[in-house]
Amino acid sequence: FGAPVPRGKVVRTATEARAAIHELGPRCVIKAQVLGGGRADGQFDNGLRSGVQAVDDPDHGEAVASKMLGHRLRTRHSGSEGYAVKELYVVESLEFDAKWYLAMTVDRENYGPAIVVSKKGGSDIDVIAKEHPDSLFTFNFRLSEGMTADLVFRISAQLGLTAREAENLHRILEPMHKIFSQMDATSLEINPLAHSADGSFACLDANFAFDNSAARRQPDIFALRDQTQEVPDEVEAEGHGLLYVKMDGNIGNVVNGAGLAMATNDAIGFEGGMSSNFLDAGGKATKETMQQAFGIITRDERVKAILVNIYGGLTRCDMIAESIIGASKELDMRMPMVVRLQGTNSEKGLKLLEEANLGLHVESDFGRAAQRVVELANSANCTMAGTEKDAAKIEFAKTLSNVPWCDDYEKMISGVLYDSQVPELVNGRFRARKLMNKYNTHFPDDATLQSLVDDREVMLKQMFGKVGKAPFIEPPLNIDYGCNIIIGDAFYSNFNLVILDCGMVKIGNRVQFGPFVSIFAATHETGVQSRRDGIEYAKGVTIGDDCWIGGNTTIMPGVTIGKGCTIGAGSVVTKSVPDFSVAIGSPAKVVKTVEAVPDL
Repeated sequence: FGAPVPRGKVVRTATEARAAIHELGPRCVIKAQVLGGGRADGQFDNGLRSGVQAVDDPDHGEAVASKMLGHRLRTRHSGSEGYAVKELYVVESLEFDAKWYLAMTVDRENYGPAIVVSKKGGSDIDVIAKEHPDSLFTFNFRLSEGMTADLVFRISAQLGLTAREAENLHRILEPMHKIFSQMDATSLEINPLAHSADGSFACLDANFAFDNSAARRQPDIFALRDQTQEVPDEVEAEGHGLLYVKMDGNIGNVVNGAGLAMATNDAIGFEGGMSSNFLDAGGKATKETMQQAFGIITRDERVKAILVNIYGGLTRCDMIAESIIGASKELDMRMPMVVRLQGTNSEKGLKLLEEANLGLHVESDFGRAAQRVVELANSANCTMAGTEKDAAKIEFAKTLSNVPWCDDYEKMISGVLYDSQVPELVNGRFRARKLMNKYNTHFPDDATLQSLVDDREVMLKQMFGKVGKAPFIEPPLNIDYGCNIIIGDAFYSNFNLVILDCGMVKIGNRVQFGPFVSIFAATHETGVQSRRDGIEYAKGVTIGDDCWIGGNTTIMPGVTIGKGCTIGAGSVVTKSVPDFSVAIGSPAKVVKTVEAVPDL
């Protein structure tokens, strides 16, 4: 199409990368070919930082390519599994003085196409919008008119371009318009658009999206599709005529109609839950396709409850009921299910479900259905106690100090339901409170900084199971038993640290806590009677080396935070966090990765 781009080659082996660099270089850039943004800030499973690597010569390029190919690249868009890297794009390195952003997309508010441009490129558009909102400019145009002189003038005037810059930008906008109009594109993003001192431009990277409905009209474009880069469940669902999108929660959804599916996800979120998927069965769903939908959802180990929300029009509610009954016979559907059927043959469908006696939760009100499925999912999350003692954990506990040994202690550290009121455990907690009080109130009149540090270290060793070198914990400190806490060297915590150490709490070397950090290894069933009886269970928490945990962070039972992680202040960590990640929010989500460093 004539747009200026650097020379480049796709390679599939490190040897091919070496040859490409020899032809294009010596200075080149190697880019992981994955269907996801944020490559430059990503990290490979072998610790290599960034999916975009600058290399100086063929030897360097071959070595770097070998570390990229065959490995998985994790970005903030990919989830914890990351993208499998099978191909690399080797491009010549160009000289430029600035990175711009240029896109052609659909402006839904104005019902037409628009050009978006910024002189602050190189980052994802959401980052640009957040950090440099005043740098983004949008220009609407008519597709039939194309890149008119008036449009180019408006862009040039807004950006303060020279005549040469305006002319060169026009040479990029023209081919973009051809692709956008002739190939059914919905988004053409050039980021970065390299700007050089002589007023020229080059498209260093591009991200294009095309209308899925145009697949038959654009066979050459859709022939490039690589389904191995896509989520397998989403590809499988598409093959059955289902629109399925995997999400981050634990509540599965089976819904007909995209609008109702979005409303269902919103309702679950409003009630405090999170959906594991978006699933639109469409108006042409059959008993067979619906059973396939249940199959995809039920094999997702994250799913703790399912909401079936059907408004029958073309989709008959009795057919949905038959699908549920059929799926229950063929699949392992032990998770609770809430069913809401409204519309065509809803009474017949509900009668079929009643006769099948599947133990379903039937609701007619939309809001109540969402509320009920969230309750069931939360209940399922809180009833995952083990059934057998863990011999390895018991052996490890034998290496710890101050342990209140008894049968229920062994159950407690094993994650099995135990009685928290047995005398040994009650005495263990009482002992911990005496030591806590001493620690929190110890400040002799003649104390020096060093003497206070030394005194506190001695007291920590009396409270904790294991203590590394040079610990520093500002009082007040609150613990449950203390004996199940293991801290590494150079641990620092600001004041008001809370650790409920019913399960093992292991904290690595050089870990730092802000104030008001809480670690909960204690949990219990949701049934009222078990709480009345003092029956609990525990799920240990592990924090790797070199982590920073921001103030007022809560870490929930069963979480592992990998080495080199940063947890933003005020976060609630409900899921494990991979090594060298930055996570923030409630619930905490990984927002970026940081450069891996070797262990000390």
